[in-house]
Amino acid sequence: MIEFKNVYKKYDSGTEALKNINLRIERGEFVFIVGASGSGKSTFLKTIMREEVPTSGSIMINNYDLTRMTDKEIPYFRRTMGIVFQDFRLIPTMSVYDNVAFAMRVIGANEKEIKKRVPYVLSLVGLQSKARSMPNEISGGEQQRVALARALVNNANTIIADEPTGNIDPEMSYEIVDLLNRINENGTTVIMVTHEHELVKKFNHRIVVIDHGSVISDTAAGGALSYDETTGYKPVRAAQPTPKETATPVTAVEIPVTAPTEETAPQVVPEPAPAPQPVSESVVEDPEEVDPIQAEIAAKVAAAVATPNQSLYMEQLAALAAAATPSSPSQEQQKNSFTNIDGVDYSKYFEDTEGEV
Repeated sequence: MIEFKNVYKKYDSGTEALKNINLRIERGEFVFIVGASGSGKSTFLKTIMREEVPTSGSIMINNYDLTRMTDKEIPYFRRTMGIVFQDFRLIPTMSVYDNVAFAMRVIGANEKEIKKRVPYVLSLVGLQSKARSMPNEISGGEQQRVALARALVNNANTIIADEPTGNIDPEMSYEIVDLLNRINENGTTVIMVTHEHELVKKFNHRIVVIDHGSVISDTAAGGALSYDETTGYKPVRAAQPTPKETATPVTAVEIPVTAPTEETAPQVVPEPAPAPQPVSESVVEDPEEVDPIQAEIAAKVAAAVATPNQSLYMEQLAALAAAATPSSPSQEQQKNSFTNIDGVDYSKYFEDTEGEV
């Protein structure tokens, strides 16, 4: 487990390389660290490897407190992790086998254990046939695999990969990250710094973006990222909620339900439209023509009757229906009668419409 709490790092030159880093990486995770040049990635890795000590804050890694660690503890701490560099850092005068074995010899492993472990690790990275080759006799991709074998040989529980694909071709880059991916599947924590967007997209692991010394995005926290070839990774801002438009208030009559059930929900009956002018007695209506206002009121009454426990406003509905019939009282009487039904002013529905078409 790796945990940064409120970590700051300020160099003597005044440069603030890290600013309030709070980050937790669980054991067995694969995390890509991305960011532009000068963003603080290198300082971030150096604090993990204990090459740099933070100005303030705390870092806990593999049960070691890096801010309180003594010089004697550093070698033992570093044995818990393997490091893969961009420039391979192989010893040119040693064979592939001896470059890997050297990592075991410096911690005091006996030769019997070395002879058993080194061939096994070389087979993991596909280089068992190159064991006696010198570094200058193998390709850049093969040299990087030697560096990876060296990081693995002491059974480290964490692999730190600093731009491991920076000096090899794209096809070999994929093979290196695929190797790291398989190592991760066996429970090893992998932290990889990279600029290669295609690899990040291909392997779909957690992505932490560092910019100007701060963590500006972490997909483990639900962050979404966009990528631009010029600016690199940037967090996608969450869509802002659209402000609700202030609608013109519409008066409505709510028919309450005294005992609502899942099947029966409260219904809202919209205001009736203005009543039309009464039809002259000398005019004979077409029997097939239905008055839309009458139909609407009839539908409302039918709906109210059909719904149980909704008879509370039946008298008002009946009054509205009566007001729309030719036998209704005068408009002045209608206004007076309907001015205040349940606090709602219905008089506007009976305004004089004479002369309108």
